[in-house]
Amino acid sequence: MNYKIVFPSGYKINSFDDDNLDINLVLDNNKVYFATLFTIKNIQYLIEKNHDSYFWADDMIIVKDLRKDTINQIIKEVIDDNYLKVSFSKIGNINNIFGENVVFSDIVNMTSPPWTQLRISK
Repeated sequence: MNYKIVFPSGYKINSFDDDNLDINLVLDNNKVYFATLFTIKNIQYLIEKNHDSYFWADDMIIVKDLRKDTINQIIKEVIDDNYLKVSFSKIGNINNIFGENVVFSDIVNMTSPPWTQLRISK
C-alpha cells in the first residue's frame, strides 16, 4: 500500500521528545485518515499543567519521539500490523480533504526526501 504523510497544521515541533502533532495519512486508494501523535513527556506535561488525574484524546498514538524518520517507521508498523483502522480515523477522501481536482500523485509526502533533507540543511 502506498501512502503519504501530511501535517495539516505544519511540522512545528518545539521538542522531538515533548510535543504532539496532527497527521493525515493519505492512501493511494483515495482514503484519508487522521491521528495525533503524542510523546510520553508531552502527555505528562499536559496532565500536570491541567492538574488532571488522567489524559485521553481521540485518535491518539503514543510515540517515543516526533522525528520524521520515527514517524515514517511508526506508519509502516501501524500498516504492517493492521492497526490502521483502529489507531486512525477515516476523515474522507482526497477530493473532499484536499480539493476536487487533487489526486494522490499531487500530494507531497512531508516526511520523505528531499523534504527531510531540506529541513536538515537549514
